[in-house]
Amino acid sequence: MPMTSLWFMDYNSEGHLTRRLNEAGCRNVIKVLEWAYLEPKPSPWHDMSFTSLPEEPKFRIAYEVADHGDLQQVVKWYQEHNLIFPEAFIWHIFYSIANALCYCALGWNESPERATGWEEIVHGDLKPGNILLTDPEEGPSGLYPTAKLADFGTCIFPCAHSYNHRGPLMEMSPESLPIPSREPRPKPAN
Repeated sequence: MPMTSLWFMDYNSEGHLTRRLNEAGCRNVIKVLEWAYLEPKPSPWHDMSFTSLPEEPKFRIAYEVADHGDLQQVVKWYQEHNLIFPEAFIWHIFYSIANALCYCALGWNESPERATGWEEIVHGDLKPGNILLTDPEEGPSGLYPTAKLADFGTCIFPCAHSYNHRGPLMEMSPESLPIPSREPRPKPAN
């Protein structure tokens, strides 16, 4: 594999994108501890009579531990016990994810202007299972676990039009779909 494509894959990898958000100072994105590129290994079925698909290069990412699970598990627990979420917890989650999305869009949450040199990141798979819960922070928000956005594997850069078509089309977020052409349709000939 050429080094330029390896660099591009690494630059666009989930680990690199998540670490960019960590370095920008976002406390509501899961922390990347380390990541590595693993060379593809030959398939054990390669010499068989049937066709095997080549193995893709892989990245392995080590994240901070989310001891409190994810939001999907919390929702399920509340449903199983017929309980209602405390309103303060709902606002805590909302603020935390809004903060993470501000960092994705602007590189910070200080003003509506994009940070110099920042490329917007569209998460593309925002759901309760991708909101991890870590130990509470110190201070007034320490009542609840810290909500952190995770799983940037399907993100896109809308400015660069580098769409990442992974997963079923019906499950893709609207912002990750290619923008249809805005050219007018040709008029039918009489």
